Amino acid sequence: MITHTAEQAAYEGARRGTIPGANAAVAQQFAEAELDRIGLQQAVVTVIPSEISSTTEEVTVQVRIPMNANGWITPSVLKDAYITRSCTLSREYISSF
Repeated sequence: MITHTAEQAAYEGARRGTIPGANAAVAQQFAEAELDRIGLQQAVVTVIPSEISSTTEEVTVQVRIPMNANGWITPSVLKDAYITRSCTLSREYISSF
């Protein structure tokens, strides 16, 4: 469930960051909203590039979730482990005719 949520959060953040007029804060906000749906703690969302402009070609959102803060029953094998997922999407453009 945590892995799937990390993947979905990265996708939602990247998707929102590719829409014309979007910025990195919006992309991060949407990714964090997905993580909040199941109450994940101490996750780090990184948007690349940190400044999205009209010339930005791709947006990448990376989500890193610490298992120590989120595993209900974290086995010793996952101690100090992280689930990291990212999504890169091409930006949408509005063409002028």
